Amino acid sequence: MKLSRLSLIFVLSVALLAGCHVPQFEIAPGNREVQIIHDQYLRSCKFYIPKKLKRKKRSLVLCLHPEGESAESMRRLTRQGFDNLADRDGFIIGYPQAQYGYWNDGREDSISLAHFQNIDDVGYIQRLIRYGIDSFLVDPGQIFIAGLSSGGFMAYRLACELSSEINGIAAVSASLALDQLVECNADTTVSVMVVNGTRDPIMPYDGGQMMVDEQAQGSILSAEETIKYWGGGEPLQS
Repeated sequence: MKLSRLSLIFVLSVALLAGCHVPQFEIAPGNREVQIIHDQYLRSCKFYIPKKLKRKKRSLVLCLHPEGESAESMRRLTRQGFDNLADRDGFIIGYPQAQYGYWNDGREDSISLAHFQNIDDVGYIQRLIRYGIDSFLVDPGQIFIAGLSSGGFMAYRLACELSSEINGIAAVSASLALDQLVECNADTTVSVMVVNGTRDPIMPYDGGQMMVDEQAQGSILSAEETIKYWGGGEPLQS
């Protein structure tokens, strides 16, 4: 799947999940970078606040970049599509930054430093959610996560471990890893959108071992098994 097409699908998938209404409180529009100390690490997140925030059920969407990328590159990858959706629908976008550029997404075969150092990314995202609620008056019932590739695996992990705080996720180019399946205690009320390509050279649509540069990256369910695990219906073909 071409990158431009994948980027478009990624943006549209999140629009379906979170383009909702959004407490009478004036917040300056524009870009805002927030830094927090979590688990002894300085972590950051870039937020985009649209000019017209809706006053009820204000939503927060956190967009998780793929491996080796950054919060800013996630913005470029999607051609600022999320920012445009935020302007249109009045919700807040956040672009969290993974430590070392990689998420500790719950795959035991991951070769990332974040995995080996057991970086607390779940706690970090939880802090960002609370920041959004406290600082932007986000509705706790309107929290959504979107992730691409490793960011998609991280979205699954968050749905498993923070299901009481997250209302929906969209995972693009990512199926549920077997390691995540063993540890998952998700509330089935979490809405899940799965977007995978049948010709993805890294993420096998039918499941099995992921390989990157001839190195194992973990075993995953098929796309259809992932959908069924989350209680979904039949997959849509395009």
